[in-house]
Amino acid sequence: MFFATILFCRKGLYHPDDLVVAKRAGVDDLGNDNPVVAAVIICLIVLAYGSYQIYSVN
Repeated sequence: MFFATILFCRKGLYHPDDLVVAKRAGVDDLGNDNPVVAAVIICLIVLAYGSYQIYSVN
């Protein structure tokens, strides 16, 4: 789940003060954040794990 967040929410990796300093230094674009994609992937992982637990009973 952590890696899905890293891939799709790049600005979340940085402290807000660091983002302000970066904007002042001229870095305008850190990439687009797509938290919806990250949330969908995380939900799919949780559902897959849950279904594995339900259906893996011997």
